Amino acid sequence: MLRAHVLACLALLSACTDPPDARLTAASREDPACKTELVAALEALRDALGLGFEVQASDADTLAERGDLAKRYSRDAVAYTSEFGLDLADDVCAVQLWSMTEQRPGSTVTHTGDFGSVPLELCRCE
Repeated sequence: MLRAHVLACLALLSACTDPPDARLTAASREDPACKTELVAALEALRDALGLGFEVQASDADTLAERGDLAKRYSRDAVAYTSEFGLDLADDVCAVQLWSMTEQRPGSTVTHTGDFGSVPLELCRCE
C-alpha cells in the first residue's frame, strides 16, 4: 500500500501526506460506545464534505480493527474512493479523511492530504 501511495504521489506531483497510522486501544476496540462514535464521525465527514457513501455499523468494526477504512461510491459515471484513518495528535484520537480518488474512463486522480477530521471523545488511540 505504501509503494502504491508513493507512486501515486510521484505520478500526480501533488503534495502527498502519509496516511494516519494510529490504532484504537484494546479497550476502545471492545467498547460499543466507541464504535457508535466512529459511525458518527464517518457520518459527520460524509455530510460535511457531500460524499455519497453509506455508513454501516461494520465500517466501525473495520476502522476499529484495522485503523483504516476505504469507502467507495459512484456518482455521474465517476467512481470515488475515500480513505479514512485514525490519527493521534496531541493525545487526541480522531477519524481523518486523508485520501480521495476519482476514477473516470481513462483517468484516475488521487489527492492526499488532511481533508477533514473529527476528534473522538470516547475512543482512545495509541
